[in-house]
Amino acid sequence: MYSNVLFINKEAKQFLFVVCIKAYICSLIICIMKRYENEKLTARLLYVDQGKTAKEISIILNITDKTVGRCVNEGSWKDARKAKVANPIKQLENIHEIISSLAEERIQKQNKIIELISQADSKNELDETRKEIAKIDNAVSQWSSTLAKIDKENKISLRSYINIMDHIFSAMKEYDEKLFLLTIEFQQKHLNDIPLTFK
Repeated sequence: MYSNVLFINKEAKQFLFVVCIKAYICSLIICIMKRYENEKLTARLLYVDQGKTAKEISIILNITDKTVGRCVNEGSWKDARKAKVANPIKQLENIHEIISSLAEERIQKQNKIIELISQADSKNELDETRKEIAKIDNAVSQWSSTLAKIDKENKISLRSYINIMDHIFSAMKEYDEKLFLLTIEFQQKHLNDIPLTFK
């Protein structure tokens, strides 16, 4: 009987050893998966939001550019990057920057005309500068028209905005009611303030 207890203890030790090894391997796999997911999230942020290349990301994260390339393709990161670049807000910012640059150039040309008027022998240069100003004015007009068109196409109604926010907060309530309750004050303030931005 005593030998049976020793035998059971030996089996129990072997079983515990196997369980510990399996648990250790599982925890290693989980750590590797978490690290991979963190690297993947970081790589996506670098690729989509910061416009880094796969090669640059591979150097930053110390992973192969093949791995980054696979993530780019499997995760549709190229589409996400294009959407971010084509984002209406970004487009509007870019057009404002172009118009501002053209306005600065026009001011310089206008100052040049003022200088040329005082010079008697500068008629040809004066005419050329006036033509350049006309081209700039035309470009500003076209960019302003594009700006108005993009703004109109991407404007949403207050009703749509409130409807979207309602969906977001309803989803939040389903996902985490405590978090939802913590945002009640924000929701009320936001929904009171937002109509002012739609005027």
